[in-house]
Amino acid sequence: MLSEAEQRRLSAIEAQLRDEDPAFAQRFGGSGQRRHQSKWRGPATLLATMVSAAGVVTGLMAQSVGLVIVCLIVIAVAAGMWISDRYRT
Repeated sequence: MLSEAEQRRLSAIEAQLRDEDPAFAQRFGGSGQRRHQSKWRGPATLLATMVSAAGVVTGLMAQSVGLVIVCLIVIAVAAGMWISDRYRT
């Protein structure tokens, strides 16, 4: 945690940066922080969905309710991750 004095100093530096180079400051958005975007998350989500869909089919053919439920949960989590990535600002 930053102390109150450090927070004030950081705010002053941010304001000075916005005044001196607004184009540079704008690239970092309103909060001044860049969001780290993982390069593997999209392909991993797709792979998890495909493997889980195959697991659902296998579970249905083998009449394994547990496998079907686990695979449906994985699909739901992967869909939630995909949706949250799409609507994150």
